This record gives sequence, structure tokens and C-alpha cells, in this order.
Amino acid sequence: MNASRQYLRALMAVVSFAGIYSERTSAGEGVTFQTVLPATDYAFALDQARVRIEEAERLAATKMPVIGSLATEIVPNSTAAKIGLRPGTIISSIDGESVWGFFEWRERSTSSEAVTFSSSGEESRYTIPPGMLGVQKGHYLRPELSLVRAHSGTGKPAWWEHAILGALSYADNPALSETAWAAAAREGYPEDFHSDLFAAIFARQRPGELGPALERFLSRFEKDEAVPLWCQEELAALLISQGRIADLARIVSLHPGKNQWDPDELAALAALKELPDGGTPALSGEDPLGFVESRPFRIINPEMVRNDDLFAGRKTVVEGIFQLPIPYITRSPGTYFNNALRSKVPVQDIHVRLRVKRLSVSGHHPKFEESMRIALISQHALSSSSPDGNRESSAQNVTLVGASIAYLRSLPGQPRTPRFFFTAGNSPGKWSTHTANHRIETKLRDGNPAYGFENLTFDFFRLGSEVFLYINRVPYVRMPISKEEDDISVFFSCVGTTVEFDEFTIREFRP
Repeated sequence: MNASRQYLRALMAVVSFAGIYSERTSAGEGVTFQTVLPATDYAFALDQARVRIEEAERLAATKMPVIGSLATEIVPNSTAAKIGLRPGTIISSIDGESVWGFFEWRERSTSSEAVTFSSSGEESRYTIPPGMLGVQKGHYLRPELSLVRAHSGTGKPAWWEHAILGALSYADNPALSETAWAAAAREGYPEDFHSDLFAAIFARQRPGELGPALERFLSRFEKDEAVPLWCQEELAALLISQGRIADLARIVSLHPGKNQWDPDELAALAALKELPDGGTPALSGEDPLGFVESRPFRIINPEMVRNDDLFAGRKTVVEGIFQLPIPYITRSPGTYFNNALRSKVPVQDIHVRLRVKRLSVSGHHPKFEESMRIALISQHALSSSSPDGNRESSAQNVTLVGASIAYLRSLPGQPRTPRFFFTAGNSPGKWSTHTANHRIETKLRDGNPAYGFENLTFDFFRLGSEVFLYINRVPYVRMPISKEEDDISVFFSCVGTTVEFDEFTIREFRP
């Protein structure tokens, strides 16, 4: 068993409260980190990471951005190729506006100035003519640079290497990252918003701990003080898992023009919870998933029929409705499976449970990304939308709550790293988070490394005026919806993946 798989299994053991290495270290009142790895394993990992730590120190002394967008592929003969952009280039800003994540290039009628960085921290500026850019974009976030810069001039105290390693490794190896932060706290890390944010990221995996951790992070900033832009990606995912849309709307509004979210749409979602009948019924402190599981229900898979409305005007591969049991669905790279199901009688109080025994890929297509997606679709929004011949392409606009595991394009020679992508609330807003808590290492058919998943359970349900998504019993989405949603469909797709099912049940429960 390789080291990364050992770290993953150690983390999952802690999450399930059966871990051996569960010593807690406090970085201050209300902030704790878990020591997940044994001391010998951690010492070995720290020694192996020293080259990366030194590289982070060197890059922090340059203008290298903390957040940006990574060019993973340059389209031949495109504008990007002609001006000299190369794979591995980090795009930092365009016309002075920060670029981050999987940004959408907006076609402009005039030339633009782009600021980019090489992987070694060398800054370049390009004049980009109007039209399409021709870049495939990837994920780029380097919080360790922010941490080093924030504490520059303090020398190298005992916590120095531990904290940098914690910031470096959180998205690839959470067990190593939290163990490093626990070591930094023991060595006297001067707690700040960096440690508070990472404490909140780890707290999401422990029931009841995320709320206080988020409050501590947000208390670092006054009402009119902007949260650093690089924090928003992880922060958005944490706030939405708690249903704190108003907080997200406020934070986004302080960075106008630099967000993946539309502040007006977030404000409209937040207003739904302020209505007299907004929110869920009183749960008496009970977890929403536990509440739904305790209600009487009936399985309605046999009553579901194919929902052709979602595919109107488009040729697509749609196979028969799901009947039980479902053994597996397999698609080779570049091929796909789609299905949309609706009940003959409108269903409002719905709980969909998808238990994936194994999800894997056999290879990667040069053009298409591999993915698996499941969502609850608003039949009301779908029926009221104007036919455009390609409704599936805008499925997120009719999505009450949806999740994808997508294998993103990577730099040449590197394995494609899967991420979770979420949509909810009939909003075009889309956010993502890493999958490191769940993935395992596998190999492709050609022997190259890859990632797969085992024993993933997705729970989607509607409760009152909110929709929820849990993954392995950890909340990931809590989003307000309109009372109009009285007819909910189920959508499932996979592209270039093999999915082995343990369960795919569609239930109607009594609220």
C-alpha cells in the first residue's frame, strides 16, 4: 500500500471516529487540529516535503499570485498560441481584473492586457486581441504563499515548516495537512485567519464543529472588510454546506466584478430564507439527514418514467429507466450515458440515495473530460423555460441541487485530478472543492496513475423550503428553494466512467 493511500485511510478512520491517532491540539480557544498520522510517518513526510517548502519560500519572495487560473492546454493556432502562452502558465489578471479558477474568457471588442506568471514566478504581460483566447483552464491556488508572506520577517520559528506543509498539502493529502497544522499549533503558531480557515476546512468532516469554526474565521473581518479573494473558493463551499447564503452574499459583494457568483442572485436566494415560511421545519436540533431517514417513506423507482423534456430538440444517448438492482454502467473515454426521470405523479418530498461501490476510469479522452453527475431537477423551471434545442447544456439553471465528480484536464504527464462541482438553487453559480477525502489511487489501462473512488454515498433531499446534499453523511450543500418546487425530477449522467452501484433509490417520504 503506498503512502498516500495510507494517509487517506488514516483520515477516513478519524472521520468515522475509529482512528487510533486522534490527539487534538488547540491553536487557541475554539480552534483544534487532529493529529491523524503517527509521528514516524509524519516525520518522513515532512522530510520528503522540504524541497516543496523551500520552493514555496522562494516563490513567496516573487510576485507569484496566490490565486489564478492555470493554462493546462493551449489550442493550436489560437490567439493564446500566437502570443506565446504555454501550458503551465498562470493567468493572474486581465485588464486589471483578477482571474481565478475555471474562468470564462469574455470576448471583447478591444484588446486586453493579461498578466501571467511562469511556474518559476517570472511575470509577463501580453496584449490580447479581441476574440477567443484558446486556453483550457485548470485549478490554481497557492495558500502557502499567503502564509509565508504574512509571517515574513519573523525568521523561522519552530512552527514554520509545519504550517507551510499544512497549507501546501490540504487539497491532496488532508491527513498529512491536518497533522502538520496540529504540529504547528503545538509549536506556537500565532493563530490568524490562515489557521482559522484550515481549521474550518477540517471541521467539516466532524459533526457539529464546522459552525463554530466558521464563526471564528469570519470574526477576523469587520462587516465591511473584504475576506481575501483566495479564501472564497473554500469558504463558499463551507458556508453553503451550512446554508449561510446571506453571509456568502455579503462576502461576494465586497469583491465586485471578481467573483464566480452574481451578488444579486445570491441576495435573492438569501431573501428566500427570510420569508415567513422560509427554512426547514423545526428539527429540534436533529441533523436534517437523520430527520429524513426517520420518516416513513416508499421507494418509487418503478413509478419513474423518462423525462424527455430535458433533452428536447437534442440527439442524446438515453437508456431505459432505472430499475432495481442496477449492477453497473460503463462508458469508455468520450462516450456518455444520460437519463432524466420524473414521477407520473408530481413528487415534492423526495430523497435520492446513490451508493457508489466503485467509480473508475479506463483512460482519458483528448477532448472530453470524464465525469459522473447526479442532480434534482426543477420540473417547474424546466417547463417554463423556452425551448432552445439544447436544454441539457444549461441544466444547472434548472438544478435544485446537483453534484459532479469531474476529471479535469491536467498538465502533460500529470494525472487528471477529479474535483467535486456543485450547483444549486436554479442559479448559474457553480463552485468546487477537492475530492482528496474520498479518492484512492488506481491505474489506467495503459498503466499511468489515476484516481478512483470506493464506497461513496450521495444523499439528495428536499425538506421544507431547502434542498440538501450529503456525501458520506457529511453535509456539502444546504440551499433555499422556492415553494413552487412541487415536481422534482432526477438526473444522472456519466461520461467516460464506470460506475458500480450498491444502491440507487428514489424515495418519497412524509415530512
